[in-house]
Amino acid sequence: RLAVDSKQRRRVENLRIEVRNFARKVEKSEFSGDQQWESQIRALEAEVDVADPKDVHRRVRELELRFDAQRRNGLLRSAADLLDDLRALEPPNSVVAAFDDELAVLAADDRLPVPEDLLGRILERTNEFVARLDSSVAAALDECRGALEAAEHELAPDDRAAFSARLDVLADQLDDETRSIRLLDDAERLRTEIAGARSRRWQASDGEGVLLRHINDFCRAKLDFGSG
Repeated sequence: RLAVDSKQRRRVENLRIEVRNFARKVEKSEFSGDQQWESQIRALEAEVDVADPKDVHRRVRELELRFDAQRRNGLLRSAADLLDDLRALEPPNSVVAAFDDELAVLAADDRLPVPEDLLGRILERTNEFVARLDSSVAAALDECRGALEAAEHELAPDDRAAFSARLDVLADQLDDETRSIRLLDDAERLRTEIAGARSRRWQASDGEGVLLRHINDFCRAKLDFGSG
């Protein structure tokens, strides 16, 4: 009798350890604080002392499998969302293709674990191209400011005011987390339009040097943001 009771107590204590370990696993994940999982853990804790140990053990295992599947699916969705953000920055095709291939392999076999560093690697590449974008946009905006200052007496007042307003809007968008490659296109378009407006106002009395400078400004090539 005593031996049976001792064995039962060990089983119960082992179950408590299993439940605690599972609770810590949930707490350390992105589902920490999730009411649904917390409720199920509390139910397990209440069953330990009253239910058949085999049933409780089976229940713990079932919840672990469900949790692992839910967490895996969540990680894959997060990776796909991050990859969309990276894709919007229009990096070289090879950068996105490598991640696309990795996600396709993981999606095709749910037995494969999602690498712990997957999200970090995608985010690292995204931050890299965001930095490139910011640098390119900032350079284009600086050129726009320089062109406006140089054209102070060459642009019609209404044109100068409109260009300045657009420049302010683009500068504000540079600090927006939702910025995209379109911001670079808009900055370069503004730079080209400023140069075009200056060229239209050239007069013969300005001389060929001024004309050639206008033409050079107007024909500047686009920044090579996508290289590398």
